[in-house]
Amino acid sequence: MKIWQLRPIEKCMELDFNLLEDYQNDFQGVPIHHSYENRISLVKKGRHNEIAYLTAGIPVFNLKAFDVVSDLIKDDVQFLPTTVEGNEFVLVNVLSLINCLDYTKSVVEKNNRLGFVDGISEIYFLEAYIRDKNIFKIPEFPKTRVYVTDTFKEAVEASKLKGFEFSKVWDSEISKEVDLGQLMRYHTKIISMEHRAGGRYSWGDILKMMQEDRAFASERWKVQTGKYTQNILAAQLGLNGEYYWVNSTCIPDSFSSLLWYEVDKEDI
Repeated sequence: MKIWQLRPIEKCMELDFNLLEDYQNDFQGVPIHHSYENRISLVKKGRHNEIAYLTAGIPVFNLKAFDVVSDLIKDDVQFLPTTVEGNEFVLVNVLSLINCLDYTKSVVEKNNRLGFVDGISEIYFLEAYIRDKNIFKIPEFPKTRVYVTDTFKEAVEASKLKGFEFSKVWDSEISKEVDLGQLMRYHTKIISMEHRAGGRYSWGDILKMMQEDRAFASERWKVQTGKYTQNILAAQLGLNGEYYWVNSTCIPDSFSSLLWYEVDKEDI
């Protein structure tokens, strides 16, 4: 299995939002409840318009490309039609925001001042989480990166659609050896933290307690509210023993089945 980052090439048609605030809170993995008609304008015609550039993280297809890929991705996205100077397009709001990054193998760069993920120079995915997906995003970069699978790429290429750029970011056949001693220390730390912990709480319980400035952990996860917001922030424990915070409101469904224990809150 291979995963590709999807982008339009530079020679594609270029579009823009009429007002910047129109999309600031949109296209981050949650449904949009308003129309994008009359909110998009043409910047540059370009050589190709099967896929157009609007901004990173928002695929825009004309009707020809839409007919090719819509059945492959319809369960994981929201389609938002719009018309630009008489040309019909479909904006794609990717709803599959999946916590599938393998933190024991990926090389993740962290903002040392804020603690949030800044970049990923080496990506490794947890295949079981994305095996049935043809398009998805990750909460580390909910607004800027769209990933697709071989199935999507092959459909585009078989239909001879122009303007699509696919950059390979991960191949399940290429493994990375992880230092067994370091991996053992990683799992030992998780077990040790859970053994030292006090009471266990359900997800429903801690949703209320986090509003009282408290933090909780379970397995490789840690959650708390932010320093300047009451939104819930989630972090994963890296192989180096540090937590990597994700600046996203995406909360995995699996959290509701975990039991949580209280830990010290971080200053983020």
